Order: sequence, then C-alpha cells, then structure tokens
Amino acid sequence: RAPSSDATLSRLNVSGLKNNTINFKPNVFNYTGTTENTQLGISATPTHNKATAEIIGNHSFVFGTKNVVIVRVTAEDRITVEDYTLTINKESSKNANLRNLSISGVRLNPGFSSNQTVYKATVGHDITQVNVDAITSDSNATVQYGQVQTLNVGDNYVDIKVVSESGLRKTYTVVIHREGADDNTLTDVFVNEQRQGDFSNDVRNYTYRFPYEVETFKLDAQANHEKATVSGLKEYPLTVGENTIIMNVTAENGEVVTFKYSVTRDPINSAQLKHLKVQNYPFENGFDLARTHYMLTVDNEMTSLQMDFEKIDPKAKV
Repeated sequence: RAPSSDATLSRLNVSGLKNNTINFKPNVFNYTGTTENTQLGISATPTHNKATAEIIGNHSFVFGTKNVVIVRVTAEDRITVEDYTLTINKESSKNANLRNLSISGVRLNPGFSSNQTVYKATVGHDITQVNVDAITSDSNATVQYGQVQTLNVGDNYVDIKVVSESGLRKTYTVVIHREGADDNTLTDVFVNEQRQGDFSNDVRNYTYRFPYEVETFKLDAQANHEKATVSGLKEYPLTVGENTIIMNVTAENGEVVTFKYSVTRDPINSAQLKHLKVQNYPFENGFDLARTHYMLTVDNEMTSLQMDFEKIDPKAKV
C-alpha cells in the first residue's frame, strides 16, 4: 500500500478569539479572527492518523497588525503538505491582571488569585526586608512596583500597579505586618535609689522589709530594648504592714511581664517622745528627740511641774 497523501484536518479548535471560535471545514484553508491576546489556544487533528500537524506563529501577536498563524499538515507520504492559515487581528488588550505574585518569606492571605487585589501577611520582627516578584497575565501589560521593600514595625503597604495594553489600570495591594520586638527584659532595677543586686528577669516576685522609720519605697528601672516601656516606676508611700507594688514591662509587640514587690513596713517600736514641754519653764535649747537629760531652774515655792508630752509609739507606756 502506498502511503496516504491526505493532508487535511478533521478538527481544528481555536480559543481566545473575540467571536469565540472559527467555523471550521476540512476543505477551507483560510480563516480570520480578532483577539486581545498575544496567542491563541489551538488544537488540530489530522484526518489520517499517520499525518502530522504543526502550529507555526502562534505567539507574540502585535497590536494593530495582521498576525498570521499557520497549521501545517504533512501527509503520511511526507510529500503532500497543506497549510491552514489563520489571519489574526490583534486588538489592544484590556487585561490588567497579574498571573503571579510572590513575596520572599511571606505567605499571602488569601492565597494569590488574579481577581483578588488585597492581601495580608505577617512577618516576625527579624524580617526587615522582602523581595517582590510580579508577573502580568498579558505580556504586553506593564507593571510597576518596588522589587525590594524595607519593612517597618507595624503595617507596611506594598502596591503593585498594572497597566494593560489599552491603558486600563489595576492595583494589587499587600499589607505586610511586621511584628514588634518581644524583648521585655530589664537591664537594671533601683530600689530607693540603690541598685537591686538580686534582680533577675527570670524572678517575678520580690520581698522587702523596712523599719517603721522608712516611709516610702521608690522604684526605678531601665528597659533593655529601646521600644519597650516600663510602668509603675515612682515613689510609693508605705503604710504599716504589707504593701504590694507592681511593675509592668511591655515589649514592642505588646507582650507584658509583671514584677511584684511585697514590701512590709514594720510597726513603730519606740521608747522616745515626740515632744516634751514643761509649763512656764521652756528648755533653754528646746526639745531634742535624741536628748534624754534636761536641766531646769524653778521657783522656790514650786512643788510640782505641769508637763505636756507625746509618745512616738502610742502603745508605749510612760
């Protein structure tokens, strides 16, 4: 049997045309169509199963020109060749979509879709910079964006602007939230203006005991990270008994650690007088809390003295 010379197609499907498809007939070899795309979807089936079909020129259509696509069929005999010719009018594309959008080290939420224009993402504090990569669906569209984006703590807006071949504009926005530092440690703590030698960031509770004469508790501290804040730093009046003082350290990312100071002020325990007066006989140099002996000269006829005094400790006995 001689090889077949049949170089026709039994089927020719074309997608991507404005009028959807062509009215194919095996014995019709020239077709026309209009598209906004830079190439078409073409599938061809030869009539004879030993014939082959080759698609030529189906790429990089140019706006405003006639673009020729040839479906070349070679018969089984490898001599007979038929060309099915598609003359395509390329119109300016209105496609301002992205085909792909990716950012290094970032997971987009939701996942990328050409119809979704707003995304969110979160990165850790140690991520200070990301690389952006965007590819347009239409090769004739243009895209503008900063390929390298520096991230500040908080929300960072990354805009990717696409302009279609026809001038249609579309913007994709990614909001990247960079977390703040999680450092809520302290470098130094001062109690009553003295460095707290036993302070450790791993110890959250401290106990102090002071005699009655200590009336205040002053707390001061220095955060390790410049963006961390410390609350509860001031001078507290102490009441007799237990006093609870709270110091909070808040990291840049909002994480809080609490230090508790349980401060006990002892009750008064004194055998001293707060003041002492003798009626009609003032002390030469006045009353002195630290002095326990006084000399007075009284009239000869004076047989008793009227004394006025107040104890420091109300429970002391005189």
